[in-house]
Amino acid sequence: MNISTVKKFFAAGAVLVFSAALLTGCGGDSASAKKFLNIGTGGTAGTYYPIGGAIAEILNKKIPGMNASAQSTGASVANINMLRDKAIDLATVQNDIT
Repeated sequence: MNISTVKKFFAAGAVLVFSAALLTGCGGDSASAKKFLNIGTGGTAGTYYPIGGAIAEILNKKIPGMNASAQSTGASVANINMLRDKAIDLATVQNDIT
């Protein structure tokens, strides 16, 4: 496994842990209410889209009423802009964007 792959898996793990921590505090008034979470990733042919899909799948399985989905986007810069505009709830981004 090369260092780039290790970094990607570490980043995906960090996003998953952050997501779980974020959602732990998201209690609702009704246990049956659906919770929606849009995850901004990147293009469907890229690395981040399947990672976002895997995160969504885990969240949907582990959190009752969760409806998480990976959203194909224009990648890191677009994801930051979409987070700012509240168009997505969670995103994968590279650390070298300005």
